[in-house]
Amino acid sequence: MRRRQFHKLDAVWLFGILVLLAAQFWFPDTGAGLSTDTWSNTARGKRAFYLLAAQQSGNIRRNHDSLESLIGQIEWDYDWGIAEPVLCILGPTRNPSDQEWNRLLDWVSYGGRLVYATAAGSVPYVIPQLAISTVEKKSGELSPESSIVEMPDVATELFSSDEEYAWREEWEIAGEQIEPLLSYSGSVQVARRYWGDGTVVVISGDSIFTNQYLAFEQNSLLAWRIIEAAGGDGELIIDEYLNDSGTPKMVQILIQMPIRPMTLMLIAVICLYFWKQSHRFGPFLPESTVARRNIVDHTDMMGNLLFLSREGSYSLKLYLRQLVQELGLKKHRGRERAVLEPIARRMNVPVEQLVQLFKDSALAARSENCDVKQSASYIQKLSRVRLAFSKPVDQAMRD
Repeated sequence: MRRRQFHKLDAVWLFGILVLLAAQFWFPDTGAGLSTDTWSNTARGKRAFYLLAAQQSGNIRRNHDSLESLIGQIEWDYDWGIAEPVLCILGPTRNPSDQEWNRLLDWVSYGGRLVYATAAGSVPYVIPQLAISTVEKKSGELSPESSIVEMPDVATELFSSDEEYAWREEWEIAGEQIEPLLSYSGSVQVARRYWGDGTVVVISGDSIFTNQYLAFEQNSLLAWRIIEAAGGDGELIIDEYLNDSGTPKMVQILIQMPIRPMTLMLIAVICLYFWKQSHRFGPFLPESTVARRNIVDHTDMMGNLLFLSREGSYSLKLYLRQLVQELGLKKHRGRERAVLEPIARRMNVPVEQLVQLFKDSALAARSENCDVKQSASYIQKLSRVRLAFSKPVDQAMRD
């Protein structure tokens, strides 16, 4: 059988696939994409701030889920006294809806940290729940009751003559019970308000976080001090969901991060398929019949994979999540002891011991060093709690 030669059409297919693979590492600026997100290298983009925050914090991530899903995930991951993260919404394409604001502020009231900056060049904006708004500049001097709260190592009263700082004056921040953190030419530009057990920092515009403004000498330090003003030393989350959901064009979404790699790979797979269909690569292979598997094989396979990986945190997290749902601890947030006291009496142990068990199990589930032996030990202890919860009182005491 004579081998088929490499045709010119094959070279075209191969060149196209190589271009798609190269686009994973470098993609030209089409000019139609969103230029203000943390992926953009343009003047209005915030990639420089993301890299700065990653260097300062070391624990940072972008969010592309809905705000309701994000808050639910945070409430699940940061139970039992773990430090709440700082959520940054910096110049979103669309403002949060009333329902999203209610969900955000409900989380803040339980100890959350929120930094919100309105988009540069936007119209005046009002946050009714906080009674904070951006308004036109009223006067050139701060009122006596609006004394500036000092931030370390940076100036908190800026003027147009300052050479070390650059600030684009947007609107003035006004509201009740706010603490001014930064002023420019006498108008409040950054303010903080305590909401329940948490903190909200509001900025009149997002220019300070852009690549262009971070090029100035002291602006990078000033931008980071504004983030630190929200408090907390845990994870830093930069929201991109409001940017993604505020972009109306479907094609534009497909070629923007983080969807772009999947789009390019899908196009590459389609090219490979049509390349293959253009002519046959070698002889046909005989069909093979794969034996059907059942749920037992699947369970054995998952168990073997978890054992070989030596990481027991995943199985422990699944068991702990199921137990928390059965006991209804999420529904009785803040009253967990009342739920655990009847179980503690059945087990004849102090309720503090059960509370500590759940705390230690949650920490181990989020730890990267939780081995199989440690995970099995916690699951065994949690199974006794589950048994005491499900059995009658007399039977649980006999066991």
